Amino acid sequence: MKNVLLIGMNFRDYEVAIKEELEAQGCKVDLIADNTDMISRIQNSISKKLGDTLLCRYQKKLVKNTRNRNYDLIIVIVGRFLLEDTLQSLRKLHPNAEFVLYLWDDINRVANYNVSNQYFERIYTFDLNDVKNYELEFLPLFYLDRYRDIKSNDFKYDVYSAMNDHSDRVKVASSFVKKYPDFRTKVQFVTNWRNVKERRNCIKESGKDKIFFQSKDLDKKDMLNDMKNSKAFLDVPFKGQNGLTIRTFESIAGHKKLITTNENVKLYDFYSPENIFIIDSENPVIDEKFFSRNYEELPEDVYEKYSVRAWVKVLLTGENNSYLK
Repeated sequence: MKNVLLIGMNFRDYEVAIKEELEAQGCKVDLIADNTDMISRIQNSISKKLGDTLLCRYQKKLVKNTRNRNYDLIIVIVGRFLLEDTLQSLRKLHPNAEFVLYLWDDINRVANYNVSNQYFERIYTFDLNDVKNYELEFLPLFYLDRYRDIKSNDFKYDVYSAMNDHSDRVKVASSFVKKYPDFRTKVQFVTNWRNVKERRNCIKESGKDKIFFQSKDLDKKDMLNDMKNSKAFLDVPFKGQNGLTIRTFESIAGHKKLITTNENVKLYDFYSPENIFIIDSENPVIDEKFFSRNYEELPEDVYEKYSVRAWVKVLLTGENNSYLK
């Protein structure tokens, strides 16, 4: 049995799901989630000095809580909040542990990477450009098993999406809805509470019954139900993002079609024009015949390759798979 410390990012309870899968594969796991959102807000809007002090205090406690543990493996997901002193202390406390970093974001969005990378034996990234530029190992994202349960042949919506409000997502969704008013479309955005009214007001009349804004997280059950009742998902990553979003892999798990602005999806072994349509974010035009064509089933080993089980196994063993055409 491996003793594992998992330092995770705070994203839709995914760090808990990763912990559970590590345990299912025979590990004993301690989880430290990234709970520094409030500290970040203090750094950015009240006092950087106070925020830095709180972050330092928080991370000293983090390190202290790992004493008297004997870890074989320390896995960090992104870890953009980790200070160099924290990594040094963890290294000193756990000299026999293998340190593994998974970058769930582009390196240019991980400000501490140039300092933190030296503390890891293995570094994986979901971004093919970063693989080439930094000589890292390639490991795409994954889906959780609950998304296999959204497979359905009865559709309430032609297109569905649930997204955080950032970059040009609202613009793309609004333009898409305007171009295709006859599509049964539902797009939900989670945005800052200060922006909800402004965002609602900027949507044209044609989209007001299709694009929705709220400040609190979406109800998980409701979102899964909407996903199940949808023929296709709309996917709009950060502008310039190369790695594929988690939504891409949820569409694979649920046997759903995908409409995406990320043209890099063509490089992957699961890409099929029957299932995936790439749109231009500036002019999101789609061939309407895309919806009338049947979903093309993938080989079972492809579905398994992008599961959380396979993803965790790579982090545990270092034995990777091939993902590209």
